[in-house]
Order: sequence, then C-alpha cells, then structure tokens
Amino acid sequence: MYKKIKSPFQRIRSLRQNQYIFDFHVKDRVLICDELSEIFYPFEITIENSERFERDCNPENKSMMYVLRTHSGIRGILLEEFGKYYNPEIREFIKKISIN
Repeated sequence: MYKKIKSPFQRIRSLRQNQYIFDFHVKDRVLICDELSEIFYPFEITIENSERFERDCNPENKSMMYVLRTHSGIRGILLEEFGKYYNPEIREFIKKISIN
C-alpha cells in the first residue's frame, strides 16, 4: 500500500530506514559530510532522486530534497531551502552533478 508522504521530515525518516543515513551540506563548491569528515566534488556524486516540498503558496515555505550517493557508496540527503535560508551555492553545485 502506498503512503503519501506529506513533509520533508516524514521523507527523511523513510530514507533513513533505507540506508540514506548521512546529511550533506555545500560549502566552498564541495559537498561535505561532517559525520564522516569527508568532502566530495560534483563528479563523485550521483543524484538518485529529488523531491520538492511546499506548504501553502508562500515561496518561503518551499524546499528541495536531493537523495545522493557518492561513488564510494555513501548515501545521504541534501536539503535546499528557499526563502530566507536560500543558499545559491547549493543550486550551482547541483547543476554539476550527474542524475541517475
């Protein structure tokens, strides 16, 4: 039976159960996994899935979730927020990654 996932938090919980356990962030044109103290360049990553989440019609309440796998097998999640938490560096980084 298909369950509709309503929020990014529900989706993250589901992904964690499927071995996407690491959180990523982008800084200085690299993807960083603080938990492993590792960095990755765009050519070392594949986007396995992406999802957009919206609440209301307010652009401040939108986010993108990228489900990523590194070529070394590390799986995790990168969130891109819009509105006051928007980071244009994430968008530029994502454009350079291959999509599976």
